[in-house]
Amino acid sequence: MMSGLPTGIVTFLFTDIEGSTRLADRLGGAWGAVLERHDAIVRRAVGAHSGVVVSTAGDGVFAAFGDPEHGITAAAAAQRDLAAATWPEGSPVRVRMGVHTAAAELAGANYAGLEVHRAARIADAAHGGQIVVSEATSSLVARALPTGVSVRDLGAHRLKDLPRAEHLFQVCIDGLDGDFPPLRARGRRMVVLPARATSFVGRDTEIENIGALVERSALVTVIGPGGTGKTSIAVEVAARTASRYADGAVFVGLAALRDPAHVAPAIARALDLPEVPDRSPEQVVLGRLESAELLLVLDNLEQLPGAAPLIAALAVAGPGVHVVATSRAPLRIGGEVEYHLEPLGLPTSDAAADLATRSRADAVQLFFERARRVDPNFVLTEANIDAVTDICASLDGLPLAIELAAARLRVLSPDTIRERLDRRLQLLTGGARDAPERQQTLRATIDWSHDLLDPAAQALFRRLAVFRGGWTLAAAETVTAAPDVLDGSDLLVSQSLVVRDGADGAEPRFRMLETIREYAHDQLQASGELVALRDAHLAWCRDLAEREGASIATEHDNLRAALGWSLETDVESGLRIADRLARFWLAHDYVREAESWFVRLLGAGGGTPGARARARAELAGARYWQERYPEAESDYREALEAYRAIGDAIGADDVLYSLGWVAAANADWPAAQAAFAEVLGACRRRNDTGRSGLALQALGMALHRGGDQPAARAVLEEAVAVLGAAGDTYGLANALYDLGRTLRVQGDPDGARGHLLDALELHAASGHVPSIVFVVEALSRLEAEAGRPERAVALAGGVDALRSTLSAHPPEAIVERWDVTTAIGDRLTPEALHAAWAEGAALDLPELINLAKECGDAR
Repeated sequence: MMSGLPTGIVTFLFTDIEGSTRLADRLGGAWGAVLERHDAIVRRAVGAHSGVVVSTAGDGVFAAFGDPEHGITAAAAAQRDLAAATWPEGSPVRVRMGVHTAAAELAGANYAGLEVHRAARIADAAHGGQIVVSEATSSLVARALPTGVSVRDLGAHRLKDLPRAEHLFQVCIDGLDGDFPPLRARGRRMVVLPARATSFVGRDTEIENIGALVERSALVTVIGPGGTGKTSIAVEVAARTASRYADGAVFVGLAALRDPAHVAPAIARALDLPEVPDRSPEQVVLGRLESAELLLVLDNLEQLPGAAPLIAALAVAGPGVHVVATSRAPLRIGGEVEYHLEPLGLPTSDAAADLATRSRADAVQLFFERARRVDPNFVLTEANIDAVTDICASLDGLPLAIELAAARLRVLSPDTIRERLDRRLQLLTGGARDAPERQQTLRATIDWSHDLLDPAAQALFRRLAVFRGGWTLAAAETVTAAPDVLDGSDLLVSQSLVVRDGADGAEPRFRMLETIREYAHDQLQASGELVALRDAHLAWCRDLAEREGASIATEHDNLRAALGWSLETDVESGLRIADRLARFWLAHDYVREAESWFVRLLGAGGGTPGARARARAELAGARYWQERYPEAESDYREALEAYRAIGDAIGADDVLYSLGWVAAANADWPAAQAAFAEVLGACRRRNDTGRSGLALQALGMALHRGGDQPAARAVLEEAVAVLGAAGDTYGLANALYDLGRTLRVQGDPDGARGHLLDALELHAASGHVPSIVFVVEALSRLEAEAGRPERAVALAGGVDALRSTLSAHPPEAIVERWDVTTAIGDRLTPEALHAAWAEGAALDLPELINLAKECGDAR
């Protein structure tokens, strides 16, 4: 500390060496010289630009400047000199820097107050080699930046311990790398909004009004009939206002859902939240939103009235959360602000208005923009403006209806469209009297488009309504049995009745807008074909699920629809589909949904004994991974009896194997060993090599955890040989993991480390994150016992951070959790322990794997 500090408006600079703990460990005795050179470079840059070094702490510097331009120039000069310097062992010293300008508050010979902390937090958010500055600093130096220096807007970010989001900027220096990962801020901003395939036309006033309502209201519902553009305007509002929210804006499409119970899981997946044992998806979502600053867009809620209590809870989950919902009707929730979206602005009815005036109306602009997509030469002229304005007025300015009409320019003139549309609107005015007029008009528009199709295209159109979440051409050919799906699909796309999705090179998928799909579904029901199409769809879904390499994730909504239909007509097919979905559900955070389907299918009755036995076993597995072991054991025993009753020895052995894992989860090692030994004997008698290897691995694990290390080692060494020969890399990796743990207990840390690193290599190649976690945890323990506490703590911190993102966890009795702080004792100061833990927690998965692989240097 020193006196003579700048006063008044002061610019603060904080610096910190990235990865200093690992760097010091790697460089050993050379670290002191590196730190001295770093300090000299930073001090020289500060002094050369009229700055004062206020203090140093560890590997960081705190400096102050009377002029923000001097602070920026000094930081840039320091980064240039640090990048140009030569460092021992080719290990660059990368320094994160933060700059903030504010009124200084002196406390003796130092600065104090919130603004100093703000500057330090800004530096904490940066990466090595990066300079991050506050909005205050950026605005002051915007017109006085030194040559070769510019600033880049990084948006709003929440920083630790600060109540509001900070608008941050990056200083970019010519000749130095300016590409960095997202800031290390509290909660990475998410802007997850649908890509727009067409331009957004008009609605400026509506967007401004909705944005103002959202800013001061927790829940705004955009209300209007199908086709008014509710989704488009909600997404546009989110895109334009996302920067106001520290955690961004997230879109959740709910059109494919019919069960309110699926809404919370859909929101959790959109927010990238894992399932958490003993907590419902709703609890997980609400817990995440408590401290969030987020705009949440919930699209298509009218078919989910039962979700109203959840939406109400979301709106009050936290003070920084704002919800924009779209629906055809109010949600009837306390605190809801209703915004009734009116049709697009229509042109003036004054026939004397000139072409330019009438062309500026939003409805006419939308017609023009969409017409140009089907006819690039289309222009608005004195000859066609009357017809176009009449079309827009006849369609009540409804965007979907206007787009459908504009698409007809492929084959019709504006005058002909006007004539045909007028007849259709008059013909279809006898709908339900209590239905909104605009809904009747939209139905007339779709009806008119439908009548333009030939009978074959009409049949294809209505039959495609059986799909949920989209379809491929091959799927449509199989399910609809239409004679010419390719040409028919092309026609439906050109008529704007079907939307084509898919990037270049990818297999195209097709879908209907939900309003149109509902209309097509009504046509399907009226045709008498609904039951036959549902049966065909169910059969296709069953075949898809049983096909190796099938795109289960893409077709999940179709498979759900098929499961629902199977409950009414063909439980056996439903059981087969659910059986093939079980692994997908486990891997993709659908464990609770898996349980729900298996309960419903088993409760429906029907199905072969074998299929029901498999379903009962999968139900047990779903409950096992939710750590509900008594229920899992009961279900497994019921499945075991069912398999034995039908003489399915392999199925019975698989269930007995699973019961062994339940026993292991309960730390009943004699029971686990007995189960695995019995399965092993049966597999050997029928020469089932693959299952023998898995049984050996499981038995070895149970022997290890039960305390018989010599026997465990022998069994696991055999498991490694068998599984390696069988090509089962996942089973082999688990056997290597358990063998490594066994060798550690036997006093062979080098052998243990080698096997654990081999297991890590295999699991990293497969991307199986839960397995990576427990292997790295075992390596952390070895590092602690080997006298390398910094790396042990860093690995443990990384494991803890990664584990918190996972939904499924292996039982603690099996993976043997341990406390790193107890293991290292007093070998690290509290400050050093905290720093190493934080360093590990900040690593992403590849970085954590690489750090764990460094354990091999000790071999």
